[in-house]
Amino acid sequence: MKFYNLIKLIFFSRWKMNFPPKKNILIIDGSNNPFKFLFKERAYEIIFRRGEEINLPVILKCLFSLKFSSLDYYLNYIKFVKPKIILTYYDHFDFFYKLHRLTKIKTAFVVRGKRTLSDGLFKHKKEYSKNNYVNFMFVHNQIIKKEYKKIISGKIIPIGSFLNNIKRKKQKILKKKVLWISTFKKDGKDWMNPKTNKKFKNSEFQKNDKFVIKCLNNFLKKNQLELDILGRNKNLTELIERKFYEKIIGNNFNYISKNDFPDSYKILDKYETCFTTWSTLGVEKLVKGGRVGFIFNKPKNEAWNNARLGVIEKFSLQGPFWTTCKANDQKEFERIFTFVLKAPKSKWAKVRKKFGYQLMEFDKGNRKFKNIINKVLKKNIKRFDSSQLYNKNY
Repeated sequence: MKFYNLIKLIFFSRWKMNFPPKKNILIIDGSNNPFKFLFKERAYEIIFRRGEEINLPVILKCLFSLKFSSLDYYLNYIKFVKPKIILTYYDHFDFFYKLHRLTKIKTAFVVRGKRTLSDGLFKHKKEYSKNNYVNFMFVHNQIIKKEYKKIISGKIIPIGSFLNNIKRKKQKILKKKVLWISTFKKDGKDWMNPKTNKKFKNSEFQKNDKFVIKCLNNFLKKNQLELDILGRNKNLTELIERKFYEKIIGNNFNYISKNDFPDSYKILDKYETCFTTWSTLGVEKLVKGGRVGFIFNKPKNEAWNNARLGVIEKFSLQGPFWTTCKANDQKEFERIFTFVLKAPKSKWAKVRKKFGYQLMEFDKGNRKFKNIINKVLKKNIKRFDSSQLYNKNY
């Protein structure tokens, strides 16, 4: 397998022949780069982590020093770039926790999706070293902040979702439509029960979704509303996802393709009301003022139960706009549908305010993030001009 990966890197990667340029900001991982919405492209350099691009001078430097690990590649790349701060959109890279101590350069990560106790960082927290350190960690809420403190040292700042905080143009609301936020995944990357280490397929995890979808579709018809489904996947997996929903409700819905509309946040802004099982997008919509219902009717499993809404925040199994229920509990489904769609504005606002910010904070324009970046750069650059750093339309 390692030999195959080596061949893949040699023949399918872009090879850069020039030395990495000096930049004040270095970003690790170019596949998902939310910072492009904030910074001008010329303001930063990217280390591509997945083999999309390899820098030959850096590789040669590793060869000459007889150090060939991924960490050695990053460290040599950093020496060329000489950044003032290193950023990433991934909080579970264990090598990232070592970078500040090894380079003396400020580091920061932004948490991407909603964390559970059965994945990523928290799944393997016993394996993490007490020497882990990141200067700035931008997380979703105050409660999750306490969990990060147990694993990594450094300053932890709750800001909510970085991408959700970005300012966007107002969209016209589709009054007669309701959005289902799909969480469909094809079989491949399996779930793992943290207690038994037994694997379970995605198809098993989402097999009960058909009951909610069918019930929602019928409920909306009775209330003269239309169902739209926001797709989660691209390319060939999109076809599998479409068929999944077509088997449940035929063609009686509008499918919004991720291929055609890659900015899910722009789509969300067109709907007042959304439903989902456990999507982070649902929480992001909620904290921005939307009406969102969460119906978690998954098969019982330790890993899956940890994915329901509000586990880390110690939410009860049922609440005004969420539920954890049996596979086909239509009475409970309709309780959620009715409250989310028909609750008076004042009542909905009160409930959303009480629970929403426990799940995720909202920092419009990522002001907290920008302030910290500005302070780091200002301290290290005598004539710091923020207008040279940020996009005008941000």
